[in-house]
Amino acid sequence: ATSLRANAPGAAPSTSASGGSRGSYASPDDVYLSDLLSYSLDRLGREPELLRSESQRLERQLHGVAVKHCHSFVSVEDGLESVRKEMEMAKQRLDKLAKSAPKLEQSCQECLARTEGLMQQGKN
Repeated sequence: ATSLRANAPGAAPSTSASGGSRGSYASPDDVYLSDLLSYSLDRLGREPELLRSESQRLERQLHGVAVKHCHSFVSVEDGLESVRKEMEMAKQRLDKLAKSAPKLEQSCQECLARTEGLMQQGKN
């Protein structure tokens, strides 16, 4: 099986197609086009089939990775759902605490006032 060059469309970008030291950027498509221009007519005639073959290979590879790591995707989703539920419960508890805070503050103020009253009575 003939493998395609790394310069095919969608491959990682490289520097100038001429290999110069200017460091200018050449898009993957420009590099691939440059490579195509260097191919023989026979090689150019095989290029569509090679691209189809490479595309199919990559699709199979992607499918294999997805199947291989399916349990990871499910675990992540389960974990996210668990975190969502915990966050919702925490929000509900904080809302309840926020609603009860004024009543708690009032009770503390009343307790303080009574304590101060008792301390005053004890001094007399």
